[in-house]
Amino acid sequence: MNSFLRGGSNILLATDLGSRGLDIRAVELVINYDFPSDYKDYVHRAGRAARGGNRGRCLSLITQYDVDKLKDTEAKIGSEMELYGEFKDDEIAKHMNKLDKLKRKLKIGLLIKGTDEKFNQMKERKLAFQKSLKDSKAEAKNLS
Repeated sequence: MNSFLRGGSNILLATDLGSRGLDIRAVELVINYDFPSDYKDYVHRAGRAARGGNRGRCLSLITQYDVDKLKDTEAKIGSEMELYGEFKDDEIAKHMNKLDKLKRKLKIGLLIKGTDEKFNQMKERKLAFQKSLKDSKAEAKNLS
């Protein structure tokens, strides 16, 4: 988020988390990592680009399993999406290798900044909370 606010980023890689609640004016391109099941989520994700009268684009990565969702979304928004191209397995593998390298670099950057420790702390709190819920449910079951 800081990178968007400073103007260092203008591309948003979106999942369902990117559907609602983000007001980032600098986004010029939204990439749908997974195609949304509901057309409304597609509209909200795509709406992250071109905010405030600015122009923007939305690119969706789809597989053969997404074609029905794509067709349903096109029907509901009343617009057909443009096909940019198809990739062969060897091309996909090449791009996946690049993405894996980028993920490793980002992970190293997070480790250097200490952000990874914060993530681990959040994960520990989440697990502790889930355990307390299970314990509470078991206790309630034992009392009844």
